[in-house]
Amino acid sequence: KEQQIEQPSNNLQDNDDKCWQHQIDQLYEITGKPVDEIQKVLKACNGNLEKALEMLNINNQENEAQHSAKDSHKPDNKVTIDLTDDDDVARAVEISLQETTVPYAAADMQVAERNPTATSPDQYLSTIEEQNISRVIEASYFDNNSNGTKRKRDDSFTRMANPSELKRGDAPVGLKNVGNSCWFNAVMQSLFHLPVVRQLVLDYRISEEMLLNDYADSNPLKSRGSIIFIAQLQPLLALLAGSDRKYIEPHEFFKQISETFRSETSGNSGGQQDVNEFTHKLLEWLEDAFEIRIKYRKKIGLLTNDSPSKLANPITELFFGKVRYESEIDGKDVAHEDMFGGYPLKIQGCTRLQECLEINTGQNMIGSPSSSNQTDWFLSLPPILMLELSRFEFHSTLGRAEKIHSLLEIEQVLYMDRFLASNKDVTTRRQKIVYKLKKQLKELKGKLERYTSFGNDSKCLPIKDILKYALNFALDVKRIPTTSKQELPDCEKSDNNIEMDVDTAGTSGTDVIHHEDAVSLFALNHKIDHEELSTFERCITRWSTEITKEVDALREKIASVEDIIEQMFQDDDMRKVKYHLHAVLVHAGQVDSGHYWAFIYWRSYNKWLKINDVQVSEVTWEEVKRESRGGGRSHTSAYCLIYISDDIVQRWDFESDSKDKIVDSLSPALHEVVRDHNAKFYKAIKDWEERTLEAAFRRWCTEKIAQFKEIIRKEENLKEDIRLLDFGIYLILCKVSSPILEWAVIESAYNDGCGDNTSLQKLAEAKWEKISANDMYCSYQYWKNKYHDFLKVNLHFLTGMDLFAQAKYGFALPYFNYAYMINDALCAEGHTLESANQQLIGHYRRHSLLNVNEAAVRIFKEGTTEEDVNEAIQIVTDNIIPVLVALSKSSEEDDERTKQSICNTWVMIMDGPMDAIHSETLMLIIRKIFPEETQETEFTVKPPPITRRSNSQLFDLHVQIMKKVHGDADAVAETEKQ
Repeated sequence: KEQQIEQPSNNLQDNDDKCWQHQIDQLYEITGKPVDEIQKVLKACNGNLEKALEMLNINNQENEAQHSAKDSHKPDNKVTIDLTDDDDVARAVEISLQETTVPYAAADMQVAERNPTATSPDQYLSTIEEQNISRVIEASYFDNNSNGTKRKRDDSFTRMANPSELKRGDAPVGLKNVGNSCWFNAVMQSLFHLPVVRQLVLDYRISEEMLLNDYADSNPLKSRGSIIFIAQLQPLLALLAGSDRKYIEPHEFFKQISETFRSETSGNSGGQQDVNEFTHKLLEWLEDAFEIRIKYRKKIGLLTNDSPSKLANPITELFFGKVRYESEIDGKDVAHEDMFGGYPLKIQGCTRLQECLEINTGQNMIGSPSSSNQTDWFLSLPPILMLELSRFEFHSTLGRAEKIHSLLEIEQVLYMDRFLASNKDVTTRRQKIVYKLKKQLKELKGKLERYTSFGNDSKCLPIKDILKYALNFALDVKRIPTTSKQELPDCEKSDNNIEMDVDTAGTSGTDVIHHEDAVSLFALNHKIDHEELSTFERCITRWSTEITKEVDALREKIASVEDIIEQMFQDDDMRKVKYHLHAVLVHAGQVDSGHYWAFIYWRSYNKWLKINDVQVSEVTWEEVKRESRGGGRSHTSAYCLIYISDDIVQRWDFESDSKDKIVDSLSPALHEVVRDHNAKFYKAIKDWEERTLEAAFRRWCTEKIAQFKEIIRKEENLKEDIRLLDFGIYLILCKVSSPILEWAVIESAYNDGCGDNTSLQKLAEAKWEKISANDMYCSYQYWKNKYHDFLKVNLHFLTGMDLFAQAKYGFALPYFNYAYMINDALCAEGHTLESANQQLIGHYRRHSLLNVNEAAVRIFKEGTTEEDVNEAIQIVTDNIIPVLVALSKSSEEDDERTKQSICNTWVMIMDGPMDAIHSETLMLIIRKIFPEETQETEFTVKPPPITRRSNSQLFDLHVQIMKKVHGDADAVAETEKQ
């Protein structure tokens, strides 16, 4: 593992050396293959971890392997691909790709590269291996059945490079597979999710004296090791409770615990471990640790013999029960008692868990004449009952152990009353009845079988079918004319017996099948007259009727007996000791290889969880049963079932089973462990963000500017004023140089955000603060003010246009006049792209002015009272005069003509007759509108009220109104043309 690794091939140049080395390390931990072999396979698979794992475990068929000449003479007539040979590796990859239906794209077959800005590996930087290693391992066993061929599946990986994506959600925390540690993870998770066990471990207080002094009856070194074990276990459980990550990585703890476990159990150094064996050892260590604590407390006076309940070992109380084994030897009753921590169950010949318990305790043989059968009676059951399913048997022919894949249905609720010694008399009495009923049931099924499987060889058939075929044969014989038989060749008239191979699949009942289209050739050599056929048909029909009645009666009797057996222990007296399924430890694979995970009932939330190393997901009970039962071609089945007593369930503290409550109850030292762990995690997130945020923000700014240019490039936008959409588009069209445009994008990110990425917005905020202090900020502000005025012009102009379209000319005129004045300043330098269309604004200002003047003249002429006349002069003073002042400053000829037209209109009124009030008012109006009067008058034009709109709203309003303007212009042009 430590030897020098070659550089990746050219097709993996995107992967940095650390990522490449990490992949090799992961495959080494999983497979134990030589490093050079792993490297060749990984290179051949383009860095795809899943494919490399498949290739390292590949076991090809003989017809695939015979292509390798140098391996063709092996004794077992099978060859394996030489993964140290480049040609064989290439061929292996090709074979593997042919076996799968998943269309792997080149991009999907490569491992995504790490952040190139990273300067050192970080344990919190998530990689494809860390996120999906358990899925790969599980898939590798699901994808290989007993004969080594792979099942097709579509399972792709997703890479989460951002450590913030590893933040814990609502689900519990997972445990990373740190190299063949799935068995350890499954056991730890199942115990952690038992509050009573978890709290016992977390509340354990260790003193220096407990380590230095001998409180053990034997093997002091081993006992001190138990204290050290629980001291190491506490931080692990604390992190499972309080970590803010989706999973934690128990590298050091697993290394120490696995070495101790293997040394004490003489286990293999790197092979598959058994969860039942490890659970036993785990309970032994915990029991030793609590025994030492009890002795230590007695010594310092915290415990006395007067309080026996406090002297009891809590691990023993929770996990250990007592059983009495009874048997009869040489006519004498023999019994002995023993403690048990996990009750082993042989599953051979069982399909249901209750049946399995009956067989393994010997209750199924109560009432049997045999006197040598052993019967197990539980004197006491532990609150946490572990049932260890023995799924191994030694295959004498093969000379090795084999896994038992037979089906066993598990149950969510288990009643243990019948197995208790306290119910021995009742159980024995009922089991004797059951034994007789089962004997009777066997006889009834035997009778039924004689009807449903008649015969003495392998070709047994139901009697009803045999009778039916016989009758059909007779009917065929009767329907064949004599002439047909005479015309047959000699070879077909032979009287030799002909053996019939009748296919009875799918036939039942007494209905006679008539073959109208084809007559049996067998019937051509035989005869039957009408009387014989009539007698034969009556017999067959009577027999079929009698047999049907007898079969129905047998089936009804069988169902009745089965129901009595089923209900024998279903009364309330035998349903008091109730256990609930807490966890199922599942194994996929074979005896010496495979993968473990756990199904755990999250009782506080009434959910089943599948905890597969780092993957924690919610599942249904049906999924639990499907992956736990075994059977068929499935290599997945339960190895251990953990049940908890109804008393534990009833006392379950749902409130204290939450993350916050568990963390609050931790000791100060464990609090510090959790805080330090989470602080490192958030520091990793911050470091990653600092390394990647700058590049991400640059990409965001570049993409934003590219979006602006794409909007400008589109032909459909040429007719619209797209400058209204964004300040950036305005700057690009005005050909403003950098860095003003970049600053505009940064300000946009600061004000409006960068989508859902709050981190980018915070970076934009920091950058904007620096820009505000830059010497060029005045130049930026100059353009910002220009754009502000540009938007103001358009907002007032479009508001005026909306009123103009409603013929509200008096209301529209102030908006046009104000827009014209503001836009005039933007047009001063002659850059049309920096301002709005001044001619269009002037056009509608003149039209509105003429309409308002026309209304004022009409009111003046038609007015009969002083109030009417005053209204006219009010319109002139408030609306017309301010605009006339603005027109007098304009250099446009149309503005001058409009002003002269208005003045002439009022002068011409003087030639007509009028009363004194009209005459006096008219003279006042004329004095206001003549140029020599207005030129000496200065008016402060106040901005009319507006409704603020966003850029997009303003753009949409512009499109809508200008479409109407263009439509009206086209209509006028068409009218003039006509």
